[in-house]
Amino acid sequence: MCKEKLLYTVLDGSRGGERVCVKFCRHAYGSDVHAAWAVAGHAPALHEVVLLPGGLTLVVMELLPRTQNWSMLSDHMPPEAWAAARAALQVVHAAKLPGAGGHGVHGDCRPNNVLLRQRPSSGGYDVRFVDFDGAGVEGVRTYPPFMNPSVEWPAGAVAGEPLRQEHDTALLDSRGGRSL
Repeated sequence: MCKEKLLYTVLDGSRGGERVCVKFCRHAYGSDVHAAWAVAGHAPALHEVVLLPGGLTLVVMELLPRTQNWSMLSDHMPPEAWAAARAALQVVHAAKLPGAGGHGVHGDCRPNNVLLRQRPSSGGYDVRFVDFDGAGVEGVRTYPPFMNPSVEWPAGAVAGEPLRQEHDTALLDSRGGRSL
């Protein structure tokens, strides 16, 4: 699902030619949260995070292509998909972050940052959260100074204020900051 600026699909020679998603971030990346949620099975595998000269961060992760039936939750998914996303969010919110202490918060849990694919055998859904640019430890990491003004952020999700898990839940439940 690498289609935004600074997001690329790459053949990784160090991984035997595996196709991976490479992302460049202009600031720190929530790698602790991404890695923990990947271990829980709800984020793409995180292969590498490197701080580059000039302040960019290089992130190499598992690619979740549409050819493998991955779709954004925002792509008119049925109620069962939304329920699966909520259940997955509860699982990852409950997990403690190893080493960092505390619990992880995504920071931008809108439906376009949630990928799903239906399991043919059970009819259930695989759920993966993506875009951990704003992720961090709940109550420690804060919202950035410039937040997307087109998003109806939940109460308390304000520049400079701490990330809270209830903000993730509220964004997901409001269908991504666009109230129903």
